Amino acid sequence: VKKLCEEQLRCRTLFATHYHTLVQDFASSKAVKLAHMACFADSDESVGSVTFLYKLESGPSDKSHGLNVARLAKISEDVLSRAYQKSEEFEIEFELKQILASDDFDVEKVKLLWQRAKELKLEATKAQ
Repeated sequence: VKKLCEEQLRCRTLFATHYHTLVQDFASSKAVKLAHMACFADSDESVGSVTFLYKLESGPSDKSHGLNVARLAKISEDVLSRAYQKSEEFEIEFELKQILASDDFDVEKVKLLWQRAKELKLEATKAQ
């Protein structure tokens, strides 16, 4: 995707809501600048409060607000709950891969992520 956008398409805009690896791919690019739409969001995803400010700001967004937006769109709580669980699983896996790929292996962070994964599995079991 990076090579296609930078070298072949030379596109002016690429809107990606859930393709977080693009942030890493384009972070050092001279041809692409990262930006996001500013918003206020409740830190608790279960509340679902997000207000978009219609203002373009430099740099990547600090997090995805997809679940907040889905709640505003009246997606069922069952679907939102499953999406939240999958999102958390993806985040844990992504963080573990980054730790394993880095030169600075943080055992304590791995333990915390492992504990978080176990808690997620327990929550999923209770929900069924």
